[in-house]
Amino acid sequence: MIPINKLFADADSSKSGYEEKQLEQEFLRIASWYEGAMEEGISILLEAKHSLENASGYPHTMIRSLSSRLKTPKSIIEKMKRFNFELTFESMQNNLQDIAGLRIVCSYIYDIYALRRWLLSKTNLSLIVAKDYISSPKPSGYRSLHLIFNVPVTRGDETKLIPLEMQIRTTAMDSWASLEHQLRYKANLIRDDQIHQELKECASLLYQSDLRMQKIFVKLFLQEDDEESQSNPKQDHLEFSGHRLITSQQQDSAAFDRIVALAMDQNKEQS
Repeated sequence: MIPINKLFADADSSKSGYEEKQLEQEFLRIASWYEGAMEEGISILLEAKHSLENASGYPHTMIRSLSSRLKTPKSIIEKMKRFNFELTFESMQNNLQDIAGLRIVCSYIYDIYALRRWLLSKTNLSLIVAKDYISSPKPSGYRSLHLIFNVPVTRGDETKLIPLEMQIRTTAMDSWASLEHQLRYKANLIRDDQIHQELKECASLLYQSDLRMQKIFVKLFLQEDDEESQSNPKQDHLEFSGHRLITSQQQDSAAFDRIVALAMDQNKEQS
């Protein structure tokens, strides 16, 4: 005789398998909408790169790389199980806002906040969630700015708002995140306090390097030549360097705001 608990377990397993199959089929049916959100996001970011770099007037590449990723059905189901979400299409749409994602790697920390400000100025983007892991890093040491927008995507006569996650970080932050992910998951690093502490210290060292590189760049390129700058070069230097950003991570510098505002004004004139 088969134990009653095994019968229930088999039934639950069969139900779960059916739900997963149904969810996978539903997702594949609408995946093109998420792909459309990524395409629209890439277009907007390339526009931001052109506007901000041209407005700055100095030799500087703001966005160094841009990549996209669409979660696979397997990844979606694993995440929904991990958070105990119901395995339904409606639950997926209501609970997962990172199915479509873009990763943007910038040169300097204040580039990240400039890009944030520029994106928030776009009337066709609606911010859903903002998580600043640069000013408040994760316990692991991970740093990045996460922004999730509703992006309008049109297919034929129909337009839908699709969530799109943007992860914006510096080259150093991206390097640490990639290597940490490889070490943690590929090496099955589950619990090792000493290794975790070493990884966190590496993240801190790279962050300090980011700040120092930014200061060097400011010293070389961003000191203004007008009379006001000559009369008080230190003040302009600190403003343009995003000094308050370096110390508090809460605000962009006044001079830096002028660059972003100029880029947005030029963009409005062109449109």
